[in-house]
Amino acid sequence: ERATFGGCDALVNELRRMKRAAASTAAAAAPRSAALTAYKRNYKGGGDDDLHLALFAAARRCAGGGDAGERVLYPGCHRHVTASLVWSDVTYVDSDKRVDVFDDAAVAAYVAANRRYKAPARMRFVCANYERLDG
Repeated sequence: ERATFGGCDALVNELRRMKRAAASTAAAAAPRSAALTAYKRNYKGGGDDDLHLALFAAARRCAGGGDAGERVLYPGCHRHVTASLVWSDVTYVDSDKRVDVFDDAAVAAYVAANRRYKAPARMRFVCANYERLDG
């Protein structure tokens, strides 16, 4: 059953239309790349459906929030840059040489626009076997 909001259906519909138009304009203005598209497809791209974003935010709170725990290591990351939306200094480690998101300008712009902190984002990628200490 649909709520009528006190007879304001026309206003509610206009607000919904404006929200869709704003989202469409923002999406059109945002830089695009194959790497950013792949990240968003695989991980829901930090949006409302990205369960990792809530998990990372909870982990940050457990670490003390604020500046505490600002520098993190993410082994086995593949192309999952959501950690950079929560922490400003993330070192990503994965053995897949095809990972291309960490030097992608559109991904950097996406992180800068969607980060949940004030400092500039710092993302480093190390292509290495994170399962073994001897390389």
